[in-house]
Amino acid sequence: MNIWGRKSMKQRKANKNRSQFKISGVRNKFLLLLLLVIDGSCFDRSQNSGPAVGTDPGIELVSCKEECSEADVLPFFDNEDLEKRLIRAREVSGILEQLGNSRENFLKTGDFADLFPTIYYYTTKFEFEKVLANKTRHPTEKMEMIVGFYDAYKFNRDLYEKSGTDAVESHWKKYYEKAQAANKTKEFKDKYETMTEILFDGIDAHLVYDLPRFVRHFSLSSQRSLSEIKAEYDAFDDVFSAAAAQTNRDILTTLKMDEGDEKTNKLFLAGASYLKTSRKISWDLGVSSKPLLTKDPQPVVTHNADSTKFLPKDIADKGICRKVQDSRVCPLSGYRWLKYGAGK
Repeated sequence: MNIWGRKSMKQRKANKNRSQFKISGVRNKFLLLLLLVIDGSCFDRSQNSGPAVGTDPGIELVSCKEECSEADVLPFFDNEDLEKRLIRAREVSGILEQLGNSRENFLKTGDFADLFPTIYYYTTKFEFEKVLANKTRHPTEKMEMIVGFYDAYKFNRDLYEKSGTDAVESHWKKYYEKAQAANKTKEFKDKYETMTEILFDGIDAHLVYDLPRFVRHFSLSSQRSLSEIKAEYDAFDDVFSAAAAQTNRDILTTLKMDEGDEKTNKLFLAGASYLKTSRKISWDLGVSSKPLLTKDPQPVVTHNADSTKFLPKDIADKGICRKVQDSRVCPLSGYRWLKYGAGK
């Protein structure tokens, strides 16, 4: 079986020359609704909706004594924007720690509320790996997108854990209510089917509602042009297929089931295609002048910058190798390991 191979999915033909793919009737309605509200007209970018992410936590230089060599320089951090990049990278690393903890809990306990953060962990992890590999033109902005978009999920997850399902935004309520009910269920007609249904409820909440809102918020506050932001937004579409495959394996592992056959593997690829298409539609809605599907404002969560777990190992052990050319940065010249700590 596979996370995309759900009984509720119905085949659709884009045209005779395109491959068929399956999407549930509920998702079709969402797509049609989004298409109806989009007219392509763009928002006035002169409006100011506030920062795209929370207040910068800050970092501070701890030491710069040890020598390094040019071979130790990481291209990603070999930039005048070093400190800002490092702050964002450590924030993303912290996000991955939080999502990773949820994934581990899902594997250990099967908690239905941790289904969505499991796939979210993989998409974020694969995106971040590409950012660190310098496969993006504007890595700082890409990390700001990752952090800012995560805020909506984190905001609702914290509300759920603190006050239950009634406290979350309305579009997240179905996911948490169904997850909570499933956690109390002792017998399932098809537990795999139940898991995939709840997973898609989480995907819809974050993709259909949170994403257009974040796109509008970010596009209005970013100093980059819409075309530059769009290029970063589209850059990593290929991560969805890999993230879906890994999530499916985690679900099957939790249920102690064998991996699916070739037929079901094709279905998960079709599901990944659905995610990519939905992201494009969410972008169009976000930059249009039409009403969003939620009236609630974009949540902005404060992050710390003390995590290095998902950064290259040298950063945690030694720091960042840079060629020192400014005595205000480090009084010692030449290639030095610049070690940073979280600012107070």
